Amino acid sequence: MLKFGAKEAVTFSRNLGISLVFSLIGWFVHWLNFSLIGVLFLCAVFSWHITFEQYRGVKKDQAKAFFGKEKETIHEIFEEIPSWVYFPDVERTEWLNKLMNRLWPDVTHYAREFLKHNIEPNIQKSLPKKINNFSFETIDLGDKPPKITGVKLYTKHVEDEIILDANIFYAGDAKVSVKLSKFEAGIKDVEFKGTLRIVLRPLLRHPPFVGGIQIYFLTYPMLDFDLTNVASVLGLPGLYSLLRKALLTQLANYMVLPNKIVLPLSQEISASHLKFSEPKGVLMVKIVEAKDLSGHDLTSKSDPYVKITVSGEEHCTGVKMNTHNPVWENEVFYFTVLETSGVKLMMELFDKDDASKDDAMGSGCCIHPSAKFDGKRPY
Repeated sequence: MLKFGAKEAVTFSRNLGISLVFSLIGWFVHWLNFSLIGVLFLCAVFSWHITFEQYRGVKKDQAKAFFGKEKETIHEIFEEIPSWVYFPDVERTEWLNKLMNRLWPDVTHYAREFLKHNIEPNIQKSLPKKINNFSFETIDLGDKPPKITGVKLYTKHVEDEIILDANIFYAGDAKVSVKLSKFEAGIKDVEFKGTLRIVLRPLLRHPPFVGGIQIYFLTYPMLDFDLTNVASVLGLPGLYSLLRKALLTQLANYMVLPNKIVLPLSQEISASHLKFSEPKGVLMVKIVEAKDLSGHDLTSKSDPYVKITVSGEEHCTGVKMNTHNPVWENEVFYFTVLETSGVKLMMELFDKDDASKDDAMGSGCCIHPSAKFDGKRPY
């Protein structure tokens, strides 16, 4: 739900004026016998660009407002809200955010060193060969630490361990500049959101009562940012996607399941014992059919396929061409289940498009294989 204020109204009016000017220029060019279709296409592309940038700007402003003043922002978006909607203090754990504020200067110092000496060389190795000399030029993580918006403690079907899921949200004032080959790009307006799992295991009958700590993300977190400098001015093709994929890949290599950060607390428990836990089981997923799909191609039909994700592991079905009611035969996939509590089975339906990005047609997930599938739209 977007809410436009005076600032957004001024920006919209300015963009509308620019669009009208370009339209007049287009009419004038047509009067001089140039191609009208080409001019209209350029005007349409420009109008779409400024509208999309305005939408992203409003979303980022709301994220920043929520990041700083959660309760006030909720009241601004929803003018009347009952008291029971507020999260209980025991779940919000504001004391953890106060602790994070105190530790943030030391955390940023460690993060700068880690990004420079660990992440930078790994990103360099993962990039295409035509892109060389990747480096972080400046790293400023700002004064605003991430917020822990909620913590969930699992109490059912849990033995010999304590499991907590912390929802992490960041929309602070970090500013980073990177260099790729001969180009320099700035990164700002960083948004990051994910669920961080903290496991205390195994439980002991003597101090320190916990053998070790495991820290990891169950799935890939959300990461978004804006590019500045030459990357923003020239719109270098693919640079945003390239940087985002490289950063998420490095994060996954360290702490997206099955990778974990482990901290042994007892001499009885080794780091390898914490890092390489035994799987809890194997999940079999069989894709059968989809019905009454909407058309996305010029032929009014679709070329659908399904992507299934469990704990960062992905599999895709084959593509069924030109149909509203695809049927998949012998499309069976197996996933190694390392955790049972909170793990989601995610299913996404796409329309295959060779000329552009595949169109999303629907998605949904369930937390337990036997649970009822609940998605944005039924397949």
